[in-house]
Amino acid sequence: MESLQAVVSNLDNGELVRSRLAELGKRHEAYGAKPEHYPIVCGILLETMAKFAGPAWTAEIAAEWSQALQLVSNAMIGGTSMGPSGPATRPHADRTQTRPPTRS
Repeated sequence: MESLQAVVSNLDNGELVRSRLAELGKRHEAYGAKPEHYPIVCGILLETMAKFAGPAWTAEIAAEWSQALQLVSNAMIGGTSMGPSGPATRPHADRTQTRPPTRS
């Protein structure tokens, strides 16, 4: 949660946020995290935030956080060897594409 708080606190500095998230992605990759793990973690984070927010948690807040976490995930994956600039971008690489949710 500390990393998420740092991202939110620095939203006005996009380059710093992207750089920190890419570095965080590299560290997570070293721990064994794979692109397919990110949606699972995002789901758990959303459930946890909803639980602690209680009745203040609305569908709109859930959608906004879901989109934000997807963007964070994409930036973190982008900093790994599975990201767009990593060596795993060759045609036979096994990687999961993720997109931010669209609004209705």
